[in-house]
Amino acid sequence: NWFVIMAMICLTATNPAIAKMANRCDEPVFGAVSIAIDKVAATAAEAQKTGVDAAAQTAFRQVLRRVLLSSVDQDEFAAAHSYDEFTDFVHIIEEKNLEKRYIARLDFCFDAERMRTAMQNAGLQWAELQSPPILLLPVWKDPDGVSAWLKNKNWIASWHDAVDHYLGLVSLRRLPHSLTNERRFRGTDILASDPIKLAAAARIAEAEQVLVAAAELDYEGSIRIVDVEARMFDKTGQPITTILSQSDIIPSKTDFEPLDAIRQTILGRIEGSWRNANLINSNTAGYLLVEVPVTSV
Repeated sequence: NWFVIMAMICLTATNPAIAKMANRCDEPVFGAVSIAIDKVAATAAEAQKTGVDAAAQTAFRQVLRRVLLSSVDQDEFAAAHSYDEFTDFVHIIEEKNLEKRYIARLDFCFDAERMRTAMQNAGLQWAELQSPPILLLPVWKDPDGVSAWLKNKNWIASWHDAVDHYLGLVSLRRLPHSLTNERRFRGTDILASDPIKLAAAARIAEAEQVLVAAAELDYEGSIRIVDVEARMFDKTGQPITTILSQSDIIPSKTDFEPLDAIRQTILGRIEGSWRNANLINSNTAGYLLVEVPVTSV
């Protein structure tokens, strides 16, 4: 079980600014990093203006998707508020001003206190607590054997890509691909949920939990059948729960959409479980709720 401390943290609001500095958000949940711009317009100034505006909209939406559970709430909040109301600062990673073209990568930081106040006034529930680190270990089994590393296996590659591009509240991690890791953490051991191997992997990744996402391919005649199971373990390699277990998935050799949908379902369940367990209710905001184990008064 996760013991969670939730608190409303108030920060001093500052005026929006754009600056070339190494600052990052004090509260990263309310920020968006490395938003890319490549805009062409009649003039370079116009390209910059429209490009930065579009990037800010993208960043604002990214934050709303992270903290608000409902897509309806996200849409209504975005319709009722401009990102300008909450912009704290914009950090320029890189930029190029060309004739009639603006290319850049920007970080956006939105003021957490102002956003919390707006969500409270709208009577919304939101989540902003990031989970403890979770190490994700995908493994693929087929008639050729078991692998946790082969880059040409769509199941493994797509999970690595999902971790690298994940933007939610769950802190996902993966082991870097190296010859040492490949030999130490073999697919057969991960598929067997070897607690010694899972605990060692968790230590390397500095993770509190381990998610093993296993897919097993077999054939019924010429039809490909895949069984998927996603199980959560603690940092000592002991099982916590099964996130998903589904059999008889039928992907083709070139169409991996069924497996992509399963991956999204697994991530959605983990994300939904974490956010629902850590919702902040605007009607009770301001209270500090703490759960601790005790043996006596």
